[in-house]
Amino acid sequence: MQKTYSSHPIVRQDADLSSDASDNLPGAGEPSRKRHFLGLMNLSKLLTGEQSPDGISSRIIDGTLPALTLLVLTLMIDLLIYPIQASAHTEGLFIYFFVILALGLYSLDRSTAARNIETSRALWGMAAGLFFWHAIWMIQLFANFDFESPGPLLLLLTVTMVGLTLWRPVLPLGVKFYLLSFLLSWYSRLLVIQLLGLSTSGLIPAGIFYLTGFLALVAALLCIGYLIYKAEFRVQRYWAALILWQVSLIGLSVTLGALF
Repeated sequence: MQKTYSSHPIVRQDADLSSDASDNLPGAGEPSRKRHFLGLMNLSKLLTGEQSPDGISSRIIDGTLPALTLLVLTLMIDLLIYPIQASAHTEGLFIYFFVILALGLYSLDRSTAARNIETSRALWGMAAGLFFWHAIWMIQLFANFDFESPGPLLLLLTVTMVGLTLWRPVLPLGVKFYLLSFLLSWYSRLLVIQLLGLSTSGLIPAGIFYLTGFLALVAALLCIGYLIYKAEFRVQRYWAALILWQVSLIGLSVTLGALF
């Protein structure tokens, strides 16, 4: 019998034979097809926003839901102060004050609890700032002093400077959210009261007051844009929620001041 020889090396022939044999085995192409299918599924979830951590819908909900909740709480607490004062007088307002103070203390405690995750501490910190701010607001009703007077302004500046000094080296995340929530609530209320008083008295044009509401709307849109394109982590979305809550409150206050 005559033998035939190939020009390819024997090792190359063996490799070719083994590859041909593996291709003919049942199920040999399943891993690659499975990887391809999973890749298509992940791409579909990313485009539709179904992927939980980074989906667009998840980012918007994480940022807007806390802001909306805090906005509704702010309006509810504010709207209850004067009816309670009118119907139950000082005694009823005292009870309301201690309820708000207790809620603030409880929220502040939860914002520093080590057993809570970071995002939970952030939410409790924002709530604590909201409650403590309203407690301060009711104190000025009891004491009957003006928030625009030099004393409260110096107190606000002192608290701000101390908070900035302790921000990085000392304050944990929950207390940072508490402090910023408390200070921004104070500054935003002071801004609206000052601009409304100055525009009503004619010291500044009324257009400046309305321009503040427009700028607040622009800031709210920027916050939503940040949530969609930049806020990859949930804590970042809660920082954006805090800013969104405050600028929405300013815009709503300007709208109500213009209407009434």
